[in-house]
Amino acid sequence: MKTHKCLALICLSLFAPSLFGQANAPARDQFQQLTAQLQNSPNDEALREKIINLARMMAPPPVLPEEAGRRMARGFAAFKEAKSVADYKDAVTEFEKATLAAPWYADAYYNLGQARAKAEDFAGAAASLKLYLLAAPEAKDAADAKTLMYEMEYKQEKADKERSAAQAQAQQAAQKQRLLEAFRGNWDADECWVGKISRASLSRGCTGAEMQQSNWYSHGQRLQLEIESDGTVKLGGFLGCIGSAFGIPQGPSLRDIRWEIREEGRPPRQTWGSMSATGNQFTVSCNRSPSATDAAPYIYIMWTRTP
Repeated sequence: MKTHKCLALICLSLFAPSLFGQANAPARDQFQQLTAQLQNSPNDEALREKIINLARMMAPPPVLPEEAGRRMARGFAAFKEAKSVADYKDAVTEFEKATLAAPWYADAYYNLGQARAKAEDFAGAAASLKLYLLAAPEAKDAADAKTLMYEMEYKQEKADKERSAAQAQAQQAAQKQRLLEAFRGNWDADECWVGKISRASLSRGCTGAEMQQSNWYSHGQRLQLEIESDGTVKLGGFLGCIGSAFGIPQGPSLRDIRWEIREEGRPPRQTWGSMSATGNQFTVSCNRSPSATDAAPYIYIMWTRTP
């Protein structure tokens, strides 16, 4: 942290503007115009760089206004007393105002970089240290400042990656929840049986070809599917099957649902399922694996949304 020091000549020059830039009136006028322009565009880093480059070419150098020293002192006090990120943000505010009052002031950028680092604004810290190095390339601590700038760049990149990962995770969770919400409401369940309706017929099931015909028999009841807290939809027990079927969202559409059978005391096993384009009807098997052919008979239940 660099404290503000007002040398006698500089303090005197506050009351004697004629000491500033008489040797180069056009440069002085351009400098003053750019500095005034920055007041309306404080986030214009390219404009700040122009001011700094112009100030470095001036002899004598630009005078530091009293406001810059005042804000430096206030920022230093806030930084020294800071105990939290919010406290360091107060210091940032003061140092930002110091760089606005004197946009060529190297020490103000150094302190602003330090305060922004403590406030966990790593991108801002790196930007401030870059301006410090531009304003004071021959400073004794230039190498250390450059190292700190690189550290801030790394921390910002890491924070960006973590933020992107968290956003992606949140989007996936929201997407899964939207898919699950599509299952809320009333559904009729029909089972594919072939031949006389009996327990033997129920256990025998039907083939894929038979499933496409009229071999569907209603359970005779309207059901409401259950949305589980683990991000799945529960279909309930299958007639003729052991365990319950669960749908697990795997992608952006209802057709990306992964179906699995969960039996007590056994690991879950993936099962076959098919969803209609509208999402108002789907069919799940309790004993056909996704890779199995449909030549053999399997037990299927078709769910149809009802009003």
